[in-house]
Amino acid sequence: DNEDAAYSKEICVESIFPVDQEVRMCISQAANSVGLKEIPNFQVEMGEEIDWITKNQESFQPVEIAERLWIVPEWTSPPVAEAVNIILNPGLAFGTGEHPTTKLCLLLLQSLIKGGEAFLDYGTGSGILAIAALKV
Repeated sequence: DNEDAAYSKEICVESIFPVDQEVRMCISQAANSVGLKEIPNFQVEMGEEIDWITKNQESFQPVEIAERLWIVPEWTSPPVAEAVNIILNPGLAFGTGEHPTTKLCLLLLQSLIKGGEAFLDYGTGSGILAIAALKV
């Protein structure tokens, strides 16, 4: 039947394993978990060696929140030394200062905090809002 000929009976799954990982055992467990009686054919290739920490760090640059408020990754120098510079080790999702909600909260803090107020950063990720409340 022509309709069946359009669909392949093969599935290609790609995965990344640590160099010391027993790949055959992982594939055997995966195959077993979906009810396969035999280990499917597989091929192992060595990938390019990448320094993921450096690659990740290269993606983060200082972020200007307001005229005198910057979020600066700890591995770079503040672009404006006399500004309020929040030095952080940004994570993958939170703490970079780039998310619109974080920027808005930082701008609000800058306009509301006059000094001496109590502040709670509930649900702290990187602590960026608490640090900003202390420094602005």
